[in-house]
Amino acid sequence: MTAGVFGVAAKAAPPSAGIEPSFIPTQTSSRDVLVTGSFVYWSNLNGGTIGRANLDGTGVNQSFISGAAGPSGLATDGTYLYWTNGLLPGPGAGTIGRALLDGTGVNDNFITGANIPIGLSYAGGMLYWANYNTRTIGRANADGTGVNQSFVTLASRPYGVVATATSLYWTNYQNVVPIATTLGKANIDGTGVNEAFITGATGPTGIDTDGTYLYWANYSEGAAVSSIGRSLLDGSSVNQTYVSPVTEAVGVAVSSTHLYWTDFLNSKVARTAFDRTAPILTVPANITIVATALPNTAVTYSAPVSATDPDDISTTLTTTCDFGTLTG
Repeated sequence: MTAGVFGVAAKAAPPSAGIEPSFIPTQTSSRDVLVTGSFVYWSNLNGGTIGRANLDGTGVNQSFISGAAGPSGLATDGTYLYWTNGLLPGPGAGTIGRALLDGTGVNDNFITGANIPIGLSYAGGMLYWANYNTRTIGRANADGTGVNQSFVTLASRPYGVVATATSLYWTNYQNVVPIATTLGKANIDGTGVNEAFITGATGPTGIDTDGTYLYWANYSEGAAVSSIGRSLLDGSSVNQTYVSPVTEAVGVAVSSTHLYWTDFLNSKVARTAFDRTAPILTVPANITIVATALPNTAVTYSAPVSATDPDDISTTLTTTCDFGTLTG
């Protein structure tokens, strides 16, 4: 007779377990966040600036770009950084600004004629933005030509917007009762509009995609506790509390390793790591022993059973052991 299989399994912590709530302190009323290349960018709404830091959170520059008019949404085409101006009244409101990613060549009035533009996205040589006040989604070429402020006309108020090669997604937000609960979708050419593509959200604001999933912030004004929702691009596998609880999440950004969001209440950029790799187990070497008695034969091993997870911020992992049964 031989002893049964000695099995070990490890369970990694969920995304909510590894939150870094104060990853980057921002200037004031941080609205959106963008991750590209080696940097994290965020919009300081009341400060009129766009901040930048290294991916590890060092090198914080709260006034990387200054003089903006209530900056909100952020987007990039890999060469330029774009932002919307419109949540605060004054010169420059209702515009889209542009600068090179190194902060030079600032043009705060790159595109004009928007009406409280908030969310912003880039895909396939085009910019898309949410005109909150006129309930439309605008579109233009990335060089600023071909502006269409009513590319998609809606019944709801769009807030965040993200575009892929084939589709356009947006959040429907309003800060009065009843609180908006849906996300919309249309074909990238503006057809096939579905304003209730995903339901069950709570005041959704920022939105982003990693090409497989959509991520959005469930923000309810005046409520400190919110969450990050997630679904597949086809609208299935909806999880409204994928990361929860979080504090006043508004903007959302995703990289290959982390999910980021802005904490509007506390003026911070927060993040959590994706758990994309299986835990690494430390277990004893294979042991062969002759079973001399039933029902049990003792097996002695010296190495401890443990597990680590390289891409999980949380160091607490749960391991379970199954010693199997005797076989003959």
